[in-house]
Amino acid sequence: LTGPTTGSTGVAYAFTAQATDPDNDTLKYGMDWDNNGSVDEWMPTSSFVTSNTTQDFTHRWITSGDYTFKALAQDSK
Repeated sequence: LTGPTTGSTGVAYAFTAQATDPDNDTLKYGMDWDNNGSVDEWMPTSSFVTSNTTQDFTHRWITSGDYTFKALAQDSK
């Protein structure tokens, strides 16, 4: 997962997720933007991509503060 580590409220920031599946299965990526254990956004939204393919996300936070979020890679099997 790559992207900025600091920013301002109300600004959309770009993040990129990339993972490699050891079995070379296709993947999709999930972001848990509020760190509550549930994926808030999947990319791509309705399919899977080849292992090691990057997926771009954008997100903006409305209130200031320190945020922790997680990325997940899920294979098609």
